[in-house]
Amino acid sequence: MAPSLPSEWHEVENPDYITEKYRATNPTLFVREDHDVGAHVLPVSTSSPHDPEEYRAAAIRGNRDEFDREEPIATFDDQDEAFERALAFATHYVTAYADLGDEDAAMEAAVEAVR
Repeated sequence: MAPSLPSEWHEVENPDYITEKYRATNPTLFVREDHDVGAHVLPVSTSSPHDPEEYRAAAIRGNRDEFDREEPIATFDDQDEAFERALAFATHYVTAYADLGDEDAAMEAAVEAVR
């Protein structure tokens, strides 16, 4: 069963600062704004449609408008796999935060759980 987005999280529709850099239909950003944490799925290539389709999933610290840091999770040949890993990160983050009570520690634990 594919992971779903926890209720505390939401998808940011067309984040301008990402869409401008990447192919407009491909970037995906999920955030938990009350914790300034998120996950994104981006194409590895930013320019040529002739480049192989690869996608990277990463956790971010910051908010929908500005990232303080990015923690790469993995690169995938399939966008759906990257998407599922980003959703799994969000789910693990919720669990880790409930256990640890610290945003940075929860992010680190969630990244390790999905790598």
